[in-house]
Formats: sequence, C-alpha cells, structure tokens
Amino acid sequence: MIKYTIFVFVILCLYTILISIESYKTHDSLKLLHVLFRHGDRTPVKFRYPTDPYKKEKYDPYGFSQLTNTGKQRAYNLGKWLRRRYDFFLNRTYSTKELSAYTTNTSRSKASLSLVLAGLYPPKGTALEWDMQLNWNPINYEIISETNQLLMIPTPKCQELLNLLSSYLNTNEGQGIMKKYDDIKDILSNNTQLSFDNPFRYLMVYDLVTVQEEQGLGAPKWIEPILPKMSNILNDIFQMFTATKEIRQFTIGKLLEKIAGDSLLKVNNSPKLRHKKLFMYSAHDFNVGMFLKVINPSVDHGRPTYSACIMVEIHSINGVHGLKVFYQPDVTQRRRSITIDNCGKFCPLNKFITLFNENFPGTKNQC
Repeated sequence: MIKYTIFVFVILCLYTILISIESYKTHDSLKLLHVLFRHGDRTPVKFRYPTDPYKKEKYDPYGFSQLTNTGKQRAYNLGKWLRRRYDFFLNRTYSTKELSAYTTNTSRSKASLSLVLAGLYPPKGTALEWDMQLNWNPINYEIISETNQLLMIPTPKCQELLNLLSSYLNTNEGQGIMKKYDDIKDILSNNTQLSFDNPFRYLMVYDLVTVQEEQGLGAPKWIEPILPKMSNILNDIFQMFTATKEIRQFTIGKLLEKIAGDSLLKVNNSPKLRHKKLFMYSAHDFNVGMFLKVINPSVDHGRPTYSACIMVEIHSINGVHGLKVFYQPDVTQRRRSITIDNCGKFCPLNKFITLFNENFPGTKNQC
C-alpha cells in the first residue's frame, strides 16, 4: 500500500511538472490574442408571424432584441473567465494601446462587449479606480455598421451578397438544402400563414419560438414535434454563407484577413502594434459559426450558444510564428482545441495566409 501511495505521488508530481512546463511555454510564446464571441442571452428580435400566440408580448422590461439579466451575467462571466485565463498575458490596468475592441451595431452586442470588458478589466486596485462603490471603468470600442464585412450579418442592404446567395440556392447543392425541409414546409405554412421559400424564414420562426421558450413562454403544440428538425437549419445556413469563395469574401473573409494582417504586423514588430495584445469582436452566432465552418469544416459544432467564444492565439514557438485556435462554448465547459483545416492545431502564420487568402476580399466586394 505504501509503495502504491508513493507511486501515485510520483506520477502526480511528474504530471504537475509537465503542466508547469507547458504553462511556461504558453506564457513565453503567446504574442497576440484575438477573441470573437456571441452576445449574451436576449429577448426575441422584432419578428412575429400572423398566428403567433404571443404577438402582443412586449418582453418588458427589456424590449425586443435586448440582453436579459441572464445574458448580462453570462457576458460578464465571460470577461471574468478571460481574465483568469489570460491574466499572465494581459495587463491588469486597461490601456487603449493594449486593446482594440469592435462590435456590430446592435444593442445586444454593444451591451455584451461592455460587460465582457467590465469583467476583463475591473479597475479596483489600479490607477483607473475612480469610484470605491463601482468596480467598473468605461472602455472604448468601435461600432461596425451592419453592411461592414468585418462582422457581416445577414442584411437585405447588401444586394451583391443576396445575389450570390440566390445563385447558390439555385444550384443542386442549394436545392438539396431546401429539400431537407420539404416534409415540414406545409406544417409551417399552414400554422404560421407564411411562405417558406428560403432558409431564413425557417430560421426566423425557429429562433422566435426557442427564444420565447427561454423567456418562459411555451412553444405552440403544433411546432413541438418538428423543432428538432428545424434546429438543423442554422448549420445549413452556415453552409450557405461559406459555400463559395465569393460568398466567403463577403461573410467571413474580412475578419480572416484582419486577423491574419494584424498577426503579421505583430510578429514583424510593427510599431503600429508594438503594445497591442488583444483584439476583441462582439458579434453573433452567425459570425462565430461561419468562422468555425471555414477553418474546421469537417466538424459540426452546432449553434453557438450565448457568449460562445473563439480565441485565436498567436504564438512564436521554436522560431515559428503560428496560430492556435480554441473554442469555448460556455465558460462552464472546457475549452476545445480546434484543428485548422489542412494545417493542424498549430498552424504557421504564413501557411494560414496561403490556405485562406482566396477568402480575403481586399478592396473588392463592398456592400
């Protein structure tokens, strides 16, 4: 028994040493961090189908498309989790030189970014503490318009993208997506009094019903049997939005290009990014899902949950500058290491650019 105890003790010591060595490697090699996350829990967007049993619901006190208290807490917790994870790397005191933050122009993403940053850079005990009763500091961020490709979301204002998506839906592959839902199309049409001639209509109804359920409003009985089938629609839309390089140049290419470009400037010691450590992007399930779909197309990650987070770490290991990508579906879960397609879990930066540069729009394809 004593020998067994000693053996277990030795194994644990060796494991601790290995973890410590790996930790030191991470601490020493990390040069830059990019964080992309979905906003926190929200109320439904302002869409109602004619027979919606809750069409008079106001969702007080929040209103439509707004963060709930649960969503606020979840976003704040993400910020605190990021602080714990990267405390070795980020300064305790917020600085505009260290951080650049961006958000789509929606209330829920702007509020989520403020909350994540509040959890990440609490001013207490720093030179920025200004109110002993309020452990919060206002932090600058940039708002991206809805037609800006950096954080693209589906919008009827980008006609060129709509034309590309329409053309894709007329291909055999696109028609195959629509045919998946033929068996529930009539059920939805008859019960909502809407037509279902594109995938977005399925998504709008599915999203409304599931968010209403989150708000404590029961789903209509007629839709309950088909909700599992409808839950696949977002994955199919991710497929649509990443189907061709021309579409990817609109939907995710600008973000890929910026991450690659900023990383290249950093590892080349550009004075512009000398003090930069973190780029942060507050966005939507579309942005998180499309990013995962492009760099890791063989894996179905499902619909990104509220505050789901992607971390792109730029490391310098044995003289090689490269990327490690991690996915955090929820702060209560372990983060997942993502294998970059045709490149592995540590992808040299130059190879990453070569693999994905066909998706970079450059000055083309402006909405």
